[in-house]
Amino acid sequence: MTEESTSEESRRMYRVIAKVVHQEGYCWAGHKVGQEFDMGAGPGTGLVPPGMCNWAHSAVFPFATILWFSGMFPWVKDKDADTHEERVACPDGTNPNGNCKVIFALRREPV
Repeated sequence: MTEESTSEESRRMYRVIAKVVHQEGYCWAGHKVGQEFDMGAGPGTGLVPPGMCNWAHSAVFPFATILWFSGMFPWVKDKDADTHEERVACPDGTNPNGNCKVIFALRREPV
């Protein structure tokens, strides 16, 4: 990779999609496996998507922000920004046994 292409890649922006990949027990927002929410493609587009619980959005949003801008997390083994997927749990502690029972997979799509 040339210095120019590396620099260009680091400025690349992505659209982030949050998909429910696990749901167990009671979810007051009614989230179901397979639902997808468009988190937008950068600042100003990250409003709460229609139908997404505000609490889930609050948990997902910091991760989406990093993914929008080609960021990676230190624990990620797949360093390919186009295929990386991050999992985030809903913070609802009132689910059975106080455990989180709704999991979102975040993926990014080049803009």
